[in-house]
Amino acid sequence: MGRRRPWVLGAQLGLTLSFLALALVGQPDEQMGLLMLVGVLINSFAATQDVAVDGMAIDVTPVNEQGRLNGFMVFGKAVGWGLTSAITGTMLVKFGLGVTAMAAAVVQAIVLLGFMMTRERRGERRLIRPTQTGSRDRANDGGSKHNRAGHGGTAPALIAPVLTHAAAHRSAHRSPRSPPSPAA
Repeated sequence: MGRRRPWVLGAQLGLTLSFLALALVGQPDEQMGLLMLVGVLINSFAATQDVAVDGMAIDVTPVNEQGRLNGFMVFGKAVGWGLTSAITGTMLVKFGLGVTAMAAAVVQAIVLLGFMMTRERRGERRLIRPTQTGSRDRANDGGSKHNRAGHGGTAPALIAPVLTHAAAHRSAHRSPRSPPSPAA
């Protein structure tokens, strides 16, 4: 597993559990302390995930494609916030906080499963394999842990559309990093 993926998975699991906890808030006006605690948890896990996803995007994307990825992430964030606000706002009015929180937890769990099936780098094992072929995932990058060749694959493709709430502006303010040296 890569350096960032454990943080993304942990934060995503925390988000899922926090939204489940939000469903326990039966009367928000009478349980303000619990509502605030769950809100702090949700925001803490979301911020942790934000930082980890931004770092992963920079790590796995070649420098000459980071601008394009940044554009996709900003666009995805804007669309995600708009759609999420419209859907959850409607659900809150029609179904209440409990159902809306459960639906949010299900969405977070689906995203968690998606990230469990991806790899941060070639040669890494998945936590969940989409198909059971009987063969093991093996490194096919010549043994180099940091081989960037051919990294237009799974992780960058899932980061932008799935994690629409990732704050892409962070990557715009960072200086470009040189690729890590190959392991000896």
